[in-house]
Amino acid sequence: MLDNFATEFIRISCNLSAVVCCRVSPTQKGVIAKVLRSMNKGRVCCIGDGGNDVSMITESDVGVGIVGKEGNQASLAADFSILRFCDILPLILWHGRNCLLGTGRLSHFIIHRGTIISVMQAIFCSLFLFSPINLYQGKILVGYVTLYTFFPVFCIIVSYDVKRRTVMEYPELYYELNRRKVLSIKSFAIWNVISFYQGSIIMLLSFYFFEHELFSIVTITFSCLIVNEILMVGLSVRMSRLMVYAMGLSVFFYFLSFFILKDELRMPVGVFKFLGSVLVISMCAIVFSLVQKAWSRYFAPPMHTKLEVY
Repeated sequence: MLDNFATEFIRISCNLSAVVCCRVSPTQKGVIAKVLRSMNKGRVCCIGDGGNDVSMITESDVGVGIVGKEGNQASLAADFSILRFCDILPLILWHGRNCLLGTGRLSHFIIHRGTIISVMQAIFCSLFLFSPINLYQGKILVGYVTLYTFFPVFCIIVSYDVKRRTVMEYPELYYELNRRKVLSIKSFAIWNVISFYQGSIIMLLSFYFFEHELFSIVTITFSCLIVNEILMVGLSVRMSRLMVYAMGLSVFFYFLSFFILKDELRMPVGVFKFLGSVLVISMCAIVFSLVQKAWSRYFAPPMHTKLEVY
């Protein structure tokens, strides 16, 4: 049937709620999965617990193997291995959701973290007649991607936007992920625009407030950069005790660097003016993200926020 009526079979099967294929050989299982992948726009997930399901699992987009009495062949060939069939729903609805959102947020922040510092470097060079001068030296650059911003960004992976009980009680929330499109060209474009805006605001306002203290411009812009990154993470994920600890740890390591890296980071003369200016510049840089956050919360809230409120 698949040799002569594959297109009709797939078209009819996709319009049905369930299709049962009886007495199918392992090879035929693999052929069905392969044909589904080639003719269907969606993703194909195959679940099996025995050696006769290996070909089907390997041909699918996502293979789930169940460790059972028939051996471990299916679980070894699969992308995910579970012990019980009832673990499939938590795997898809809870872990799958967190994996997708965490991967999307982490990708956005990695791009944002690199783009914003590139924009600042470009503006710095342009203000000095395009001289090839590094804005930040090696040690603080290493600290930027490790001690100063690593802990809050790492919390993105372990954070979640909705409670597990709510996800399991309302499986319809899974379809919401298709509309949000975390890993889309639009989302990456928005984050690039935010990066260009924030990098420009930090550099231009820093030169405006401290035009007579150019020797401290590295400390000023870098402080705004660290504060901006921490605030962006706080706006993008659900706040938790772990997130607060991570932010505090990043701030602690940064202030500790003023005593260790005295050649790279020098505190300006007016400490209160410095702290106030950093706060003002950071708020101006993050205002676009604040408006976006407020809009999504009050005018276009996600479905799960309505469920948790009501």
